[in-house]
Amino acid sequence: MCKIYIINLASSLDRRARMELALGQLKLENYEFISAIDGRKMSAADVNEKYNCKKSLDVTGRGFSRGEIGCALSHQKAYRTLLGSDSDYALILEDDIELSVDTPDVLERIREWLVSSEPRVLLLTSLKGFCTKPSTILNSKYRMVDVKKAWWGMGYVINKAAAEKLIEVNGEVWLMADDWVEYKRNAGIMLKGVDPWLIKPAPEVESILEKDRKSVRAKKHRTWKYRAKKIRENVLLKIVEYFFWRPFKGYKRH
Repeated sequence: MCKIYIINLASSLDRRARMELALGQLKLENYEFISAIDGRKMSAADVNEKYNCKKSLDVTGRGFSRGEIGCALSHQKAYRTLLGSDSDYALILEDDIELSVDTPDVLERIREWLVSSEPRVLLLTSLKGFCTKPSTILNSKYRMVDVKKAWWGMGYVINKAAAEKLIEVNGEVWLMADDWVEYKRNAGIMLKGVDPWLIKPAPEVESILEKDRKSVRAKKHRTWKYRAKKIRENVLLKIVEYFFWRPFKGYKRH
């Protein structure tokens, strides 16, 4: 049975209870709560030690909120727990989600793909861009596809090799927990997704991280490195998308 780690602030007992109920209804019982790091309570010294502001500005064009730093560190905490366990892979969940009733079946069908020395991540959330050719049929409803654009971090499966790579690349935080394209580029992970998706935000639960992000989204710092990077990526990606992915690779988006 797939090991499950749920990232949850120790003070959010209502969210914990909600997730216990949801997982119990799906008979997913092999789970463990990871006590999330509340970035809002980090000292200035901790932030300076664990966060590379200059590098994040060059890559993302803005600084991170303390909540985003804490979120990245919390996901790394889950990875370290996986690395110290007997499991080959794990499902990582945040505590403000809804899971499809099909989740247990899909988790069983992807087991062999994840037991690998190659770093592999499978996203279970909606994808901003993916290629369907080739794809792996999981059952009559779901398929595994090649991810090109994505940034949800609320539900995904990761193996030990990928967990090691993500910690290695982002130990000093400069990428957000869900910056999957940059992880693919910098950590060399194989990044796949499930079509259609299995996990989505729970409408009745307000995202703590989104509230925190609003304070920094308006404060953009476009360094020359970031501007050059975005121009290069936007031009190249559009060329590849329209002249290769769309006509030959079955490019789609959720």
